[in-house]
Amino acid sequence: MFGGNHKVEDACEMYARAANMFKMAKNWSAAGSAFCQAARLHMQMQNKLDSATSFVDAGNAY
Repeated sequence: MFGGNHKVEDACEMYARAANMFKMAKNWSAAGSAFCQAARLHMQMQNKLDSATSFVDAGNAY
């Protein structure tokens, strides 16, 4: 990765991890929001597949 992209990638992983923890706690709204944020960051990095997957996960959480 190049410079700042590494930090964005780390943020994506953290949001996805948080979203899964919210799912385990059955806090569906927070899980959906965290998945949406991860998806937006994936879009910023041009990772279309990961972005779409995160949006699907968000939809399932809501």
